[in-house]
Amino acid sequence: HQLALTAAATLVAGAFVRWLLADDDDEKDDEAAHRKQAALRARAREIKAQKAMARRPKRARPTAAKRLQQNNALAVAYGGSQDAVDVAARALRAAEAAARERLDAALKVYDGLSTDAPEIEVDLAWWELMDARQRRSLGRQLADTVAKCRRALKPTIVTLSSYTNEPKAHLEAIGSAKWPVVRDARDTWKRRRERTARVVYLTPDADEALEGLEDGVTYVVAGLVDRPVRKNCTRDAANLHGCEVRRLPLREFRGAMKRRREGILNVDVVVHILLRYRDNGGDWAEALQAALPDGKATPHRLQPRRIAVVTPPRTPP
Repeated sequence: HQLALTAAATLVAGAFVRWLLADDDDEKDDEAAHRKQAALRARAREIKAQKAMARRPKRARPTAAKRLQQNNALAVAYGGSQDAVDVAARALRAAEAAARERLDAALKVYDGLSTDAPEIEVDLAWWELMDARQRRSLGRQLADTVAKCRRALKPTIVTLSSYTNEPKAHLEAIGSAKWPVVRDARDTWKRRRERTARVVYLTPDADEALEGLEDGVTYVVAGLVDRPVRKNCTRDAANLHGCEVRRLPLREFRGAMKRRREGILNVDVVVHILLRYRDNGGDWAEALQAALPDGKATPHRLQPRRIAVVTPPRTPP
């Protein structure tokens, strides 16, 4: 009788062990199936995005006839003739060439210690907080920043700090090696310790507004594209290092900004406001009105006639 009980207990224990092992195998199979389904869904989203990009129409370069049509529209808008548009376009090109020469000359004599002009620094130390899409957006903003610096009346030195490793590789892939900027591998705080220049960190979370631009002062703009917005992160970082913080005077000049968008601004918009403030002699209202986006499409630039030497097609009688 005792042997029969022992054999029965052994059978029950074996059956229980087999049930446990079978349950573990089922869980492993379910987990593998979930992983496979997740991978398939991710691949399906990737293929869908690639097809959407393939369906997107590519922006074609305007033909000569299209440019001539735009020039004629500009002539009507300016109330002048096509010759007047040509003169204005050539004058614009000459002014931009002179501005580039002034900026190149300022970069050649820049030693990091000059006090005859303010300096603008873009802090790239926030790179790790951004995803791939935000990094691409920052690259485009920096390219627009360089374009605005090249057209400024007064040359202003722009420095890219923390220019090393991933930020350097990403920006060099879009042509930053040819940008008229200062590239520095040191971060903002190390540059601040090793230089005697006063440093002001521009952040929308600061309490005090920026009153003006002073020569010999470095104004730091965070190279950060944060969507959603990270409140107080730039201000807290500056306060942690004992750095002054200021914000652009958007609230003080809100009445002068007609239908202009404020709030969180792109890097190129902030730099454009500072450049415009220097060029117009210290008028914040005009600088904000000119630099802040208004939600309208950017108008095309003046094109001299030598680029669009085409006569409009004749209409049949």
